[in-house]
Amino acid sequence: MRDKIKNKQYFEEYIAQQENRILKFSDKLQKGEVREDRIFPVKKKIYDLKFSIFEAKYSKGEDLEILKEEFSKIVFNMPQYWNHVSGYTEILWMLSIAVMFEIDRKEWEILTDLIIKNNMDDWLLGYLLSSREKDCPYCHWKFKMENPYGYLKNIISHSRTQGNDLKDYLENKWYIAHNEMAWYEIHNNNEKLYSGYWSYESGAVAKILNIDDSMLRDVKYYPYDLVHYKIH
Repeated sequence: MRDKIKNKQYFEEYIAQQENRILKFSDKLQKGEVREDRIFPVKKKIYDLKFSIFEAKYSKGEDLEILKEEFSKIVFNMPQYWNHVSGYTEILWMLSIAVMFEIDRKEWEILTDLIIKNNMDDWLLGYLLSSREKDCPYCHWKFKMENPYGYLKNIISHSRTQGNDLKDYLENKWYIAHNEMAWYEIHNNNEKLYSGYWSYESGAVAKILNIDDSMLRDVKYYPYDLVHYKIH
C-alpha cells in the first residue's frame, strides 16, 4: 500500500466499480446508443475512469511495471479523449508521470503534440517538455496556474536547499492550493470517489533535478518510488 488514507479492500472495490462503468460506457458507444454530440464527452469520461483506475492501482501498491503498461495505453488513446477544455491539471499529471516513467519517444511525442496543438503554453509544462531537450525551448511560456506551481519555479531556478523546499511545498502548499478542485477532500465522501492524492509534478521535478529526496520518502503526496523508477 502506498496510500495512507484508505485500505486495500477500498481500492479493490473502487477499481471494480470504475471498470464496470467503463464497460457500460464502451458498450453504449459500440451499440451506437450515444448521440453524436455526446460521443466526445463519453470518450472523455472513459479516459477519466481509466486514469482513476491507474491512480487507484498506484495508491493500492500495484507493481510499477504493470502500471507503466497501463499508462502507455492511456497515452496512446489520449488524442481521442483530451483537448484544451479538458483541463490543465490532467495534462500536467500525464506529462509528470511520463517523465518519471521515462516513456519512449513515440509516447512522449503524443503528449508534446497535444500540448502544442492545444496551445497549453504553460511554464511548468514547458519545463517538463524541455527535460528532453539540450536547452529550454519552451521555458519562455508563462504560468497558466501559478498557485501553487509557481513555488516549483522558485525551487527549480533559485533554491539552494531543493529537497527541503520541495518538502515544504508538499506539506504546506500543494494540497490546500487545490481546495477548489472537484477532488479536494473527496476521501471524506461516502461514495467511492477517491483514487489517491499525488503530487506527480513534484516527483517529475525531483527526478529531472536529481534532488536528494531521502527526506521525502514518507512525505504525504510524494510519489517516491515513481521518482526512482528505472527502465530495466
